[in-house]
Amino acid sequence: MRKRIAFIMVIVCVLLMAGCGASNSTEDSAGADNQIKITFVENDEQADTEENISTDGVADYPAAIMVNDTIYLLEGDPMPAEVDESAIIGYTESYTGTFPENNGETNFNPELGMPYAQVEGGIAVLYKNEWYLGTPFSNENTITFTGIIIDHTVESLVPVICVKTLDEEVIPYEAVFFELPEGEEDWALKIGEVVLITCSGGFTEPAPHYGTLISIKDADTDVLSPLDGVTMEVTECSDISVTVRITNDTDKDIECGSDFCLKMQDEETGEWRELDVAIDNAAFTSEAYMIQKDSPYEKVIDFEWLYGKLKPGRYRIVKTVMDFRGTGDYTDYTYTEEFCVEEEM
Repeated sequence: MRKRIAFIMVIVCVLLMAGCGASNSTEDSAGADNQIKITFVENDEQADTEENISTDGVADYPAAIMVNDTIYLLEGDPMPAEVDESAIIGYTESYTGTFPENNGETNFNPELGMPYAQVEGGIAVLYKNEWYLGTPFSNENTITFTGIIIDHTVESLVPVICVKTLDEEVIPYEAVFFELPEGEEDWALKIGEVVLITCSGGFTEPAPHYGTLISIKDADTDVLSPLDGVTMEVTECSDISVTVRITNDTDKDIECGSDFCLKMQDEETGEWRELDVAIDNAAFTSEAYMIQKDSPYEKVIDFEWLYGKLKPGRYRIVKTVMDFRGTGDYTDYTYTEEFCVEEEM
């Protein structure tokens, strides 16, 4: 994304230069050159903007290689010294559109067979006849948090998701944005999905806040509770209904509505997908149920009218719980709990 911004800014600068009179020769030309360089530094956060390994990586992913189960991030400038052939320990074997997950895999050059060598400080990779140093990637520079995909769009043919953050202590923003790399585009279609995201520690300022996505997967909502002191559990279930119990052990004003959805786990892939509804234009009533401290909310939810009878399998019920602080001041949390429908004997 930063590359696109920098490119647009450079085009604007070039057009401005073209409109200047010929009388503003040497001095004006030098000033325009300085403006272009400053624009690149401010938007790309790097002083060096020549075409090199840092500009050939996947959008919003730093150039990287995995060797011996360790990810190495490649520096933008070539190494000043040559690497002896005796130090070569392997050749690149695969390419990915995200962070490398296999040894010998890179994300900046689909051409395979690039030699890499063990050197002081990390791994050196021979790319376009230049050696580039890669240093070990540290998890200390990453953030992992739980969120809900609430929207998606497309920017320059790249899908982008908007994620509402559920871990307020980890992410200081209400929502953040991520470009989806090749192979992860399907996440744009999973609106309402609770996800576990690992990303870089920095976000763009001011809003909208874009981050660098490292990985995204279904959140283990059996373990992660989006709001401390508020829990949901399934107490009974069948192929036509499920009984949920929501407990509030806080002093917060907690509410929930009648809305819900069901998801089923694919036995082969393990992925969760929302069930197709049996009727069109289905709608829920708009009442709100208060969940007071020491007074749990327990409800038998009949889903046969919406989904029909469920076949045997593993399911999740998803409900929205609200932390209500006042008119227009509230936070929605998504709760998910699993249950199984067994075959009839």
